[in-house]
Amino acid sequence: MTDLCWTCQNNNSLILHSANLPEEEKCQKLKDQEHHLFRATSQRSHLKDLVADTKKIIGEQKLGPNLPSSKDIRMHYSFDFAQQVHFPSDPQQAGPIYFLTPRKCGLFGVCCEAIPQQI
Repeated sequence: MTDLCWTCQNNNSLILHSANLPEEEKCQKLKDQEHHLFRATSQRSHLKDLVADTKKIIGEQKLGPNLPSSKDIRMHYSFDFAQQVHFPSDPQQAGPIYFLTPRKCGLFGVCCEAIPQQI
């Protein structure tokens, strides 16, 4: 399992398998990966700037019951795959096969970026 995006995985695979290709093709594959990484880095820094601006506007406000307010802000939420939980598919099933036929349930974590708190 990797934390790389799909484009990074494909570009890295193409670079890895380019050993016997001409130098021009190798250079082009490297330039494509560098361009992708530059774009991803600039987008990430832009997101960090937006979250920092939102943190300044929010102040010490927390998630939960708050007084109604109308603020001209943008909030950023992120989600990530947390884990995969297996549970039996038929609780009436007897014997050891009960534990061999699980169902899968994917759990996700959602976070409010400006207020670093899970929701």
